[in-house]
Amino acid sequence: MHTLRTTYRDKTFCLLFLALALAGVVLNFLFWRIPPKALLQEDTYYIWLEGKRIISGENPYARVLAGNMRVNDKYATYFPVAYLLSALLHKLGFSRFEDWIYMWRPLSFIFQMGIVALILQFFSRRGLITLGFAAALIILLGRWSIYIIKVQQLEFAAIFFLLFSLTLLSHRPKLSLLMFSLSLGIKQIAIFCLPLYLIYLWKQTDPDIRTRNTFLGLLIIASIPMATSIPFLIWNAEGFV
Repeated sequence: MHTLRTTYRDKTFCLLFLALALAGVVLNFLFWRIPPKALLQEDTYYIWLEGKRIISGENPYARVLAGNMRVNDKYATYFPVAYLLSALLHKLGFSRFEDWIYMWRPLSFIFQMGIVALILQFFSRRGLITLGFAAALIILLGRWSIYIIKVQQLEFAAIFFLLFSLTLLSHRPKLSLLMFSLSLGIKQIAIFCLPLYLIYLWKQTDPDIRTRNTFLGLLIIASIPMATSIPFLIWNAEGFV
């Protein structure tokens, strides 16, 4: 009986996910028709541009020092992961913004559908597949998601790794913390979750090793942002800070 229930649940999950994926393809395709030149004032263009500057030997964080520190002239405000990946893509031949955006759009869609799959799976495992479908549909077609599809920012990638981290937290905590670190490295929108992770580590650990284990968890969380930031701190600490 348990096997039958599991098979039925898995089939239902697959059918609902396919329906959501189809809706996602249609929605994304409508916005993919926007020409890349219409995105030249969006953050995604400046991520591409900072990668180009790195290839040219420019520090993306130093430009802020030439400003008045009050007006944000699209300065580099993310951790270096996105800029380094942009520089790598320049090296691989994606040297035009059009090439970059045509590559990033399907990749962003994959992250978006990954978010949908994780949400649907979370509810499905608890026997709440209808509620999971409703939640996934809201995330897929909500106003915030439509805006991200339109301007092609980094939120889907960052949030995917955050949700993936949460699914791993109870049974693979170190990998979970590393995924959370990657999420912060892409875009630090999940930084408000940091105290919750540390509280979880503190409460789930034996009292004799609580402090050490929580500190180790903090180091893992900081690993990707810090490892990628060190070269830029050495290069120009004032601009980075």
